[in-house]
Amino acid sequence: MNALQLLAIAAGGAIGAVLRALMSVWIPTEFPWATFVVNVVGSLIIGFIFGLEATHLTLHPHLRVFLTAGFCGALTTFSTFSYQTLSLFNTGQTSLALVNIALNVVITLVAVWGGLKLATAIFA
Repeated sequence: MNALQLLAIAAGGAIGAVLRALMSVWIPTEFPWATFVVNVVGSLIIGFIFGLEATHLTLHPHLRVFLTAGFCGALTTFSTFSYQTLSLFNTGQTSLALVNIALNVVITLVAVWGGLKLATAIFA
């Protein structure tokens, strides 16, 4: 990995991290909806990018790492998801914790699949 790729990751990460923080401000609720939204959006984006690659529409390597390792890596918050889920369990909100697990795991997998399908439908 060269210096420009690292810079691209850092730039994408800065944008993703700021957007992630803003989502918590924009969507303040008892249930961690902001985390769910960024995990779904990040999964959709990464699926779309790899869908482009599957259709032989290769992104420039710097743009690819900017979007995937940088932006999506900082935007998606699986560590935050894990902490918030454990907190729900620890405060006796077992049902919310289980809903949070189901939504984040299932819907983000569906979003990656959707991103792949969307990219191949548009560019194949």
